[in-house]
Amino acid sequence: MSWTKERHARLVELAANGLSPRQMAADLGVTRNAVIGRCHREDVPIKAYERKPRAPRPPREPRQCWRYPDAVVLRVRELYAEGRSYADISDMTGATVGSIGYLTSALPRRHDTHRTAAHDFAFRVAAVAATLAGESFAKAAVRLDCSQSSILKWKRLPAVLAAAQPLAERIRAKWEADQAETARLEAEAAAEARALVDAQNAPLFAQMPHRDANMLRRRVDGETCAAIARDYGISRERVRQIEVTWRLKGLLVPCARPLNGAAARRLMLRLHRAPPPMFPAAVVSPTADPLTPYWRAKVEQAAREHPPRGEAG
Repeated sequence: MSWTKERHARLVELAANGLSPRQMAADLGVTRNAVIGRCHREDVPIKAYERKPRAPRPPREPRQCWRYPDAVVLRVRELYAEGRSYADISDMTGATVGSIGYLTSALPRRHDTHRTAAHDFAFRVAAVAATLAGESFAKAAVRLDCSQSSILKWKRLPAVLAAAQPLAERIRAKWEADQAETARLEAEAAAEARALVDAQNAPLFAQMPHRDANMLRRRVDGETCAAIARDYGISRERVRQIEVTWRLKGLLVPCARPLNGAAARRLMLRLHRAPPPMFPAAVVSPTADPLTPYWRAKVEQAAREHPPRGEAG
């Protein structure tokens, strides 16, 4: 687009008639920005844009700020002057803990606050002793409902640290004794379970070939099928097949997974009786269910799909 003499004369004429830049642009077939730029370059006066007067806004109502009654404010100040904690003042007056500082701002400040009033010397000693015994600052803060920075600050106090060290030693000794007792009970339970497993597996080990017995003894001890297969020069799948064959006859392998649905169906078709327990944990408790939920579901599914011959039909 070029500004010819005729187009420029038309622009001057339209501007003299008081048209707006948008109206002139529509008449000339150009953009509004092109009209404004040409008028500025050629000093063509443009009609000033007049804003439409806005409708007056209605007067805004003053905000109604909620305030505590004067009686509550006076009671809060009286209790604050008596030395009560922020928590007690909040319980007795109904004012929030955060508003007490604002309501008592005209009174002289106290050195104690609602937080430090609840943490006496014994509480600080217990918190520091827990951290000295090995508990982390985060866990101690959550358990005692205080901040980590407070425990760290109390730990730097000589009196608190001196009183907490003997207590920390007793706590550490108690923890070590509890851990030793737990380990002893777990070892006894494992030994009892292993004795039951050995009693169940001994007749089967006597029946199977010597090579299979050696492989499955290592499997009962917790070794993987891959490690056993590597030592005997066979595949891992072959070791698993040998294991499943003897597990269907009652062999207990504590580290093995539950048998799949196909194995459960073979078990029901071959034995027509309840399968032996698959895990030593179920043998430890005589009253416990000898089958895991997974194994129980597989056995029930196999019983529905392949009922014994006497019950079929």
